[in-house]
Amino acid sequence: MRHSVVAALVASFLLLLTYPVWSAQTQPAQKATYAGDAVCKACHAAQFEKFSKTVMGKIFASNPRNDLEKQNCESCHGPASEHVAKGGGKGVGIPVTFRKGTEESATAQNEACLACHQRGVQTYWEASPHAGRGIGCVSCHTIMEKTSDRFQLAKVDDKTPFFNKRAQTEVCGQCHLQRKAVLQRSSHMPMREGKIACSDCHNPHGTPNPVMLKQASTNENCYSCHTERRGPFMWEH
Repeated sequence: MRHSVVAALVASFLLLLTYPVWSAQTQPAQKATYAGDAVCKACHAAQFEKFSKTVMGKIFASNPRNDLEKQNCESCHGPASEHVAKGGGKGVGIPVTFRKGTEESATAQNEACLACHQRGVQTYWEASPHAGRGIGCVSCHTIMEKTSDRFQLAKVDDKTPFFNKRAQTEVCGQCHLQRKAVLQRSSHMPMREGKIACSDCHNPHGTPNPVMLKQASTNENCYSCHTERRGPFMWEH
């Protein structure tokens, strides 16, 4: 009996000795918190100034539509307290980064965008061919500065004069090189003249059909502009 009591006391003592280590190992990691856009601006003044001139920058600063948009920079990058605590640095302590050469996956970047842009024309994005091929929102759109009048389209340094009319054609032409080349034929869709754009017929964010037509069929797509061709005609073909 005496030996049992001593053994129990020794076991209890050893348990107390190991408790601090065990407790430290089981404590959940402290979650990052929002640092505030003033803290971001203190180090990233140039980027902050450029972003403030974009549509998103103006909305976040003056008319946020929800609690997430009130966080400004951290609406997209995530809580930055860890980034600040570690003294900053590219990609250090930032939940989501969009810079060139980052190891961040397109899926992770897109999730930040889809937190707000998941309805309307973006409804079918996750099932679209572009998403399936690892295309990121920032492959076509820019975030930190205004580079086009509409859609925040990414800047493309293309010297070819045929493609200065529509920034949208330039962006799509980054990948769709064959389609871009076809526009140089004598007979072509009037895209190089700036009369139509790729998105007049396609929704690059995805649609229920495999070629991302905005309408249910090719004919319906054409009838969107060429209504006089819809009929009925006196002599149907």
